[in-house]
Amino acid sequence: DMDAIQLFASLNFKALGKRLGKDMKKVQQEAKALSQEELFRFERDGEIVLCGHVLTSDDMTLARHVANVTDPNMEACGNAEAAVVADFTSDPELVELAAAREIATRIQKLRKVAGLQQDMPVDIWLGVQRGLGDQPAQDLAQVLHRRRDAIERRLRRPVVVLDSAPDVSDEVLGEGVVARETLDLGGDFGRDAVIATLTLPRA
Repeated sequence: DMDAIQLFASLNFKALGKRLGKDMKKVQQEAKALSQEELFRFERDGEIVLCGHVLTSDDMTLARHVANVTDPNMEACGNAEAAVVADFTSDPELVELAAAREIATRIQKLRKVAGLQQDMPVDIWLGVQRGLGDQPAQDLAQVLHRRRDAIERRLRRPVVVLDSAPDVSDEVLGEGVVARETLDLGGDFGRDAVIATLTLPRA
């Protein structure tokens, strides 16, 4: 929407100071009062007359800005050549895929900390620890179910997503727990966290 693009004038005080003398302040005030139409005309013609003085593009430069950007997820910036508006609204699918990558990476690090060899088979169990506070933007338990395949591809191992609460999962896992870690992902998941548990395969 070109109507949202506005031009702003900036005077070259170093170049104009000696030339304009006492008229400098008047020219500055008149430059601030220029309409968008006048600024676009200056951009087209390369010169403008203010208080009887001819100003060229060496004396006054223009910058583009985007007006009325009220969405907190939008960021706007511009210069003499262009104006750019970037939309930083969170994409749920990208958030889920990023979470899957982070979970897989943290599990790989957990294996190393536990001293497990790369080829040593372990069962991987994932559950969710619900945090206190407001409802997070993303349901972490649902993300685990939806993105389990992505996690498994990165780990090259099957993953079990637990529906039971982590505090009772030992009854399911038995006594073969070799490592466990709370994975706090933050962001859209609020205070919810993944409980990752590695166990020895059952005989």
